[in-house]
Amino acid sequence: MPRLLSLLVVFLLGAVPLPSVAETRVATLLPFVEDALERAAPDEVDIVASVRRDLRVPLTSGAADLGNPHAPSLETLVAARPDLVVGDRLVHGSLRLKLERSGAEILLIDTTSVDGTLDALMMVARQAGIETQMRREVGAARARLSAARLAEPVRVLALFGTPGSTFAFTERTWFGDLLARVGYENVAPEPERSGRFPGLVPLNDEIVATLRPDLVLLVTHGDVASVQASFEALTRSGGAWGSLGRSARKGMHTLDASRFASNPGLALPEAAQALVALGTPQPPPNVGAPPPLVEVSPTLGGGANR
Repeated sequence: MPRLLSLLVVFLLGAVPLPSVAETRVATLLPFVEDALERAAPDEVDIVASVRRDLRVPLTSGAADLGNPHAPSLETLVAARPDLVVGDRLVHGSLRLKLERSGAEILLIDTTSVDGTLDALMMVARQAGIETQMRREVGAARARLSAARLAEPVRVLALFGTPGSTFAFTERTWFGDLLARVGYENVAPEPERSGRFPGLVPLNDEIVATLRPDLVLLVTHGDVASVQASFEALTRSGGAWGSLGRSARKGMHTLDASRFASNPGLALPEAAQALVALGTPQPPPNVGAPPPLVEVSPTLGGGANR
């Protein structure tokens, strides 16, 4: 009888599947969080809503389309019924009360530095129940970041260009922090504590005239070709902005917006390696036409790096 009972138990356990643990339903207002969750545990987290990486391109992942990261659709968010909503502390802090209407737990994270970004991903993972999987990914990212380093410091001016405005990144942004981490010396002035864009400094002729970067990097927002053309015209016009071209012995590069316009999260090591490549001396070029004022690095955005 005991043997028969044992066989019956084994049969029942094999025939009746045990109930599975429900996936955590996550809505993210930060594309890099979605990428990290999908990479760490694609079968244990359900991304039910997300924002667009490019405002002109609707989501194709099957998640509810929340639209603009800076002004997500709250109606769509509520309809998605998330368990957890992840946003940026600075960008989405003013929306917290509205986000709470979704009935989900709200987690607003710090993304203003490299370490802060990776620590934040661990916070998200703990809330989503995938801490072990994310720890593996974050550990690998930290190891690769530690290996990305310039042989010697390079003075850099990193610019954020929008139609009609140009700002400089400081070390109070994830990008400025990444530049410092790989060995760049940022020549941008200190930002104001309270500004429209935290961590960014608006530039004018008086400020630009005092800067002497070895390398100029441009990250664009909006119409890339238009912003790049405007910046090229500005630096060709002479005066303070023209001095940047004369100072930047390592060139002026337009970076790939898909990698540098927003925090890349677990892809920070790839961004770091690309930045190191830009600051590392290259073999002498072939004799030919002089390089354009603003060039697109093949590592960062395609095109010819002369």
